[in-house]
Amino acid sequence: MVYTTRPSTLVNPTDDFATVTGLSESVKDVVVLGAVYRLLAYLDPARASQISPQADEIDAKRPFGSANTTSRQIYALFQQRLREEIQAQQTQYPSRVHYTR
Repeated sequence: MVYTTRPSTLVNPTDDFATVTGLSESVKDVVVLGAVYRLLAYLDPARASQISPQADEIDAKRPFGSANTTSRQIYALFQQRLREEIQAQQTQYPSRVHYTR
């Protein structure tokens, strides 16, 4: 039998991912990519209020909505890694079929 629970929350920056959450180390990048793509949707570099000549120069190169493009790219990476992790876990823990009468 395999029991599952919700992963524990990471609290301190020094927490070990696998030890605290109970998830394998290979899942860490899936969790990070999922958090990044959700956060990037709300960050638009052109709207960041930084006042300096360097910030104005950088803003000219990044039009409004550029965060959406980046967010879509990170989401695609997230989906790819998620599929890979699902495949790896299904290979490691195959479904067993038991017939009963």
